[in-house]
Amino acid sequence: MVVGFFLPLKKVDEMNISSRQQRIVIIGNGMVGHHFVEQLINSEHNCHITVLSGESRLAYDRVYLS
Repeated sequence: MVVGFFLPLKKVDEMNISSRQQRIVIIGNGMVGHHFVEQLINSEHNCHITVLSGESRLAYDRVYLS
């Protein structure tokens, strides 16, 4: 099962995404994927991020739970 974080899914032309804006798709939402998304959000990149994952719940930092 693949879970999309941007639901409901829309066609690209309905998302109002600039053609100059980068589109980044991250497959997997483990520790590395989660960290990569955090780095993208904190950077100055203007991009649309989509994360695909088999997880049934949104990402969280599991390291701090141990």
